[in-house]
Amino acid sequence: MKKFKRIFYLTYIIFFLFGGFIAINYENLVLKWDWDFVDTWAGLLRFVLKLGGFGLILFLIELIIENIHILSLNRKIKVLESDVVNLKSKLYDQREVLPKDSETSQPTDKEENTNDE
Repeated sequence: MKKFKRIFYLTYIIFFLFGGFIAINYENLVLKWDWDFVDTWAGLLRFVLKLGGFGLILFLIELIIENIHILSLNRKIKVLESDVVNLKSKLYDQREVLPKDSETSQPTDKEENTNDE
């Protein structure tokens, strides 16, 4: 997913650089350069509208992909939280069992001190 997001963001950057290039050089595109699909100001306007539509589609795709990624991460978090709760319950159960067994088999510090004297 990270690799795909990097490629997608690179596509975004290229798109915005191209759009910025057109915004800066719009007079040269129409008056001086001989582009087949941009021959008049109306042609340039249609081209810019098509670019805007393409940018909107890119944005919607990115929004959908981000939401899918967020949902998958939330699922992983829920699974890990349930694992943590299970491990905590097992640890608590072990604590309940261990002190009872350890008290009967091992002498306490007071008993050791009285035996040493």
